Amino acid sequence: MKKLIINDDNLAVQEIDFYEIRVKCFVVNDENKIMLASTRDGCYQLPGGHVEESEKFNDAVKREILEETGIELNDEEIIKIFYERHILNKNYKNSGKNKQTSVIYYLIKTNKKINLNKTNMTQEEKDADYSIDLLSLETMEEKLIDNLNNNPVEIFRIVSEETLNALCEFKRLKLLKI
Repeated sequence: MKKLIINDDNLAVQEIDFYEIRVKCFVVNDENKIMLASTRDGCYQLPGGHVEESEKFNDAVKREILEETGIELNDEEIIKIFYERHILNKNYKNSGKNKQTSVIYYLIKTNKKINLNKTNMTQEEKDADYSIDLLSLETMEEKLIDNLNNNPVEIFRIVSEETLNALCEFKRLKLLKI
């Protein structure tokens, strides 16, 4: 499994004041379609989110997938972690505190159908017309590249770039064939 550590400020572990851990999921069905969430303003991202305090990673995956897709996963559908990205930020958002954000990428295999009536979306997601599509690997990559190159919102471009990095590892490991 590949681990990418971004530490432009050369922070030592003991200098980190707080941590954020997120899980992101490549949810793939038997037709090799991958779930990609989007909003009307052009934010593309994988289903997933924050790991709550004292929550196990697999439990966070199950909770986030249910909240965002309406799918109830079982343990057998959570195949493996295949990529980790750790970003260390000095003086995060001018707070005077140093932060480490870790994003853990999972491979999920399921044929369960998306049911947005069973989700628990935030008001922000509802207001943004959050939706989930099943896309081929090629279409997903095209949408992310287009968003990276053309979206006027910086954070949406950053999320697209991070997702593309994970997609490169997904492709390198040939995870559609698992």
